[in-house]
Amino acid sequence: MADFTGMAVASLLGLDRLVGLLGGSVSLLGGHGTSIAWAPTFIEKHGISNASEIGIACATLGLVMAALLHGSSSPAITWSPRSSCSPMSA
Repeated sequence: MADFTGMAVASLLGLDRLVGLLGGSVSLLGGHGTSIAWAPTFIEKHGISNASEIGIACATLGLVMAALLHGSSSPAITWSPRSSCSPMSA
């Protein structure tokens, strides 16, 4: 679903549909490391010269959006030292 959505948005913006893959599963499911790992392939085989930047930007956007949408219910916040609830308390 992420790839289909990414390719559709890229097409609507007049970009190569492969840019949508960078904005889809490569960055959002794989993260920063996967984006960096796949960037040379997109650059060499498909001619997308800014593949690294696109992948990193989309991965960062995914992290920021996840933090904004689910930040208050995150285990890291719920189990913080300042919280009265901790995973070790019984």
